[in-house]
Amino acid sequence: MAARMKKTALIVGWVAVALGSGCLEKSSRTPGTASTVLYRHHFIGSAHLAGSTNFAKIPAILTLPATRELQEQTLQKLASAAPQQFWRKFLPPGAVPQPMLFRPLLDDLLAAESYAEVRGPLQRGESVLAIELNDQRAALWQTNWSNILAAWKLGKSTPLTVGEAKGWELKRKESPGSIQFVRAGNWVLIGLGHERLTRLPGLLEEIKKTGRPIASQPNVPLEFEADLPPLGDSLPAPAALKVPPVRYTLTGKGDYVRTELRLLYSDALPWKFEPWKIPTNFVSDPLISFTVARGIAPLLSEVKGIAGLGLDPLPNQFCAWGPATIHANTLLSIPIANPSNVLYQIGPKLPDFTSNLLSQSIGGFALISNRNELIWTGWPVLIPHLQARRDAGADYLLGGLFPLRLSTNKPPAELYAQIKDRPNLVYYDWEITQERLTHARQFQQLWDIMNYRQLVPTNATEQKWLHDIGPLLGNSITEVTLSSPKELTLVRRSDSGFTGFELASLARWLASPGFPWKLEPPPRQSSRGTNALKNASTIRSNMPAVGTNATTTRSNAPPSSLSKPPAPTPKKQ
Repeated sequence: MAARMKKTALIVGWVAVALGSGCLEKSSRTPGTASTVLYRHHFIGSAHLAGSTNFAKIPAILTLPATRELQEQTLQKLASAAPQQFWRKFLPPGAVPQPMLFRPLLDDLLAAESYAEVRGPLQRGESVLAIELNDQRAALWQTNWSNILAAWKLGKSTPLTVGEAKGWELKRKESPGSIQFVRAGNWVLIGLGHERLTRLPGLLEEIKKTGRPIASQPNVPLEFEADLPPLGDSLPAPAALKVPPVRYTLTGKGDYVRTELRLLYSDALPWKFEPWKIPTNFVSDPLISFTVARGIAPLLSEVKGIAGLGLDPLPNQFCAWGPATIHANTLLSIPIANPSNVLYQIGPKLPDFTSNLLSQSIGGFALISNRNELIWTGWPVLIPHLQARRDAGADYLLGGLFPLRLSTNKPPAELYAQIKDRPNLVYYDWEITQERLTHARQFQQLWDIMNYRQLVPTNATEQKWLHDIGPLLGNSITEVTLSSPKELTLVRRSDSGFTGFELASLARWLASPGFPWKLEPPPRQSSRGTNALKNASTIRSNMPAVGTNATTTRSNAPPSSLSKPPAPTPKKQ
C-alpha cells in the first residue's frame, strides 16, 4: 500500500515527490569517516513550545485534548516496537523487549529540550544524546537505562567519573564497545561508540562553561541535518528512495512559523529555466490552492513505465489548482504540443501504464473524440479526465477529478505576481490548509475504497485530531528555489509547518500498525464489491461542505512571496 501511494503521488505532484524522496540523487553506500556527521538535531521540547506565544498555532495544537490522546497512542507504539527494532543488529539472541522502561523516557524526549548527534561510519561510529532533566527524572533515566541494558544482556555497568560529571559505563567487545551515562548540571548525557568516546566529553566541556551543551536558540524549536544515504542500513526507506543529505530548520515568527529545508545533491541538477505556461482563463476563483512547478521532466523519467507512453519530449512543467468545492477536486494543466494527438497516442497505453503504476487495474479509459477528452471510468465519486485545450496561444492537456466548470471570477493578478521574474523558482504552492486537509482525508477514503479496505472510523484517534486541528490552520505558502546547481531550498510560511496533505499522511502513518517502520493500510473488507459501493455512496452523501461559503473563505488579497517584502496573505474570515 505504501508503495502504491508513493507511485500515485508521482502522477499528481512530481516536485513534491522529488523533495520527499530526492529521486535525482545517486545511490550511495559511502559509510563516512569518524568526523562525518550522519545525523544531528536540536529540539527545544514540547513543554517549551506549548507555553510560548511565538510559534503560530503550534502551542494551541499541542494543548488540544485530541493531541494528547494521539501523543499517548503514538508513544505507546514507539515504546513497544521501535527500540528493539532499531537496535536489532546490536542485540544478542534472547534480548527481552522493555516497553515499560522505555515509555517514561519517551515522555521526556518529547517534552524536554534535547540534542543528539551521530557520527560515522555507522557501524563503528559515535553517538551522543543530551537531554535537560530535573533530578527526579534524571534518576529515573539512570535506573531505567541500567535495567534495559541488563535485560538486553549487553553486560554490567561500572561507576564512571568524567571531570565533575558522574554516572556509569558499560564496556563490550562487540559494537558499540562503550556506553556511558553521566549527569552534568541540568543535563543527562548518553554516549556510545566503538572506541574511545570524544563527543560526550566535548559536550561536558560546553556544559561546564555555559551550562548548556549547545548555544540557546529560543526561536528555533527544531533543527536537524541528516546525511541519509549512509544511514540506509538502519533506515531502509531513505536508502531505497535515494534521499539526498538534508538540513531542516523551523523558526518561530510570532503569527507564523518559517520552515526551511535544504536538499544537498552530489551532482548538478538537470534543471533549466523556461517561462511559466499557465492557462489563466481556466483558473478561476474561489480557490483553496494553487501550485506550479517546472523542470519536472527528469523526475517524470523516473516514473515506472512512462517511456512506454511514447511522450517525446516529456512534459516539463505543470500548474494545479483546487477549487473551493465540497468535493476533493484538483485541476491540472500540462503545456504540451499537439494535445489532441497525444490523447489518441496515450489512450490505448494507459490501461497497462496505470495498472503497473498502481499495482492494480481500475476501470477503463474512454476517448470522446468530438470533445478531445479522455475519461478514466470505474472510480467511485470521481470522474478523472484529460482534455486538449488551448489558451492564449498555448496548447495544454487540462485534467481534473471532476468536470471543468468555467467561471468569470478570476484570481487576483497578484497571485501570478508571486512567481513572475524569478528565474530560479522551481515550485510554488499556496493553500488554505484547513480546506485542503479535508480534501486530503476524502482522497484517502476513496483510495481505501478502490483497494477494498475498511474505512477508518471518524472517531479514530488520528481522525479526531485532524478534525480538531483543522480550524486552527489558515494559509500555507511553499516555495522551492534552485539555490545553487547542486542545491534545492524549500521555504514555507504556515501555521503548523505542514500542508493539509502532509498532515493527513502524517496521521495515517502514526495510526499504521507498522508504525514507525512501515505504513500499513487498513484491513481488507469482508465483501469487496458490495461494501465498496456502499462506502462510495456514503462519501458522496456526506461530503463536508468545504466550499459552501467559498466567497468568504478568503479575501481578495494575494498570498505573499517568501522572497519579497511581506504582503497581506488571504485569511479565513
